[in-house]
Amino acid sequence: MIALQIETVLKPSSLDLVHHWDKAGASGQIPGYAGHVEAIGRAQKYMKTGGYIGIGVGGVSSLLAIAQVCNGDSGEACTRVRFTEGGKFGMSTIGGTLAGGMAKSASGSICVALGVSTGLGGVVCVAALIGTGAWVGTTLGGMGGEYMGDKVYELIQP
Repeated sequence: MIALQIETVLKPSSLDLVHHWDKAGASGQIPGYAGHVEAIGRAQKYMKTGGYIGIGVGGVSSLLAIAQVCNGDSGEACTRVRFTEGGKFGMSTIGGTLAGGMAKSASGSICVALGVSTGLGGVVCVAALIGTGAWVGTTLGGMGGEYMGDKVYELIQP
């Protein structure tokens, strides 16, 4: 069904495909298709690495916030910041992962026409959608995690 929709939108001509066989890498392929697939693979690898770096930076940031509060005060404020920063980091990681995954699923259908027509535009579209989804998930997850950490702290207080 999707193939028929793509075929209807693109209206590929068999003469065009055969004429441009040397640009695609094999006869019968869409011109430039192999190059677009390689570009998407490279972008995915960089984005995945960037995600791991972001998680590491978030963890270090939470640890530094805890250390800053706990160095000056080892009482109630230190215990509270451990809960709030721990919740913030955990939920921002989970939220960013889930929202980035949902954006990844949606980006295929949204960016396919742009990718076929322009190539690089499709890669940029996918990167923008996944990046935005992950940022929104991280931001909202962090806010929710901080709130939940504070509530858990209040529940365990005598």
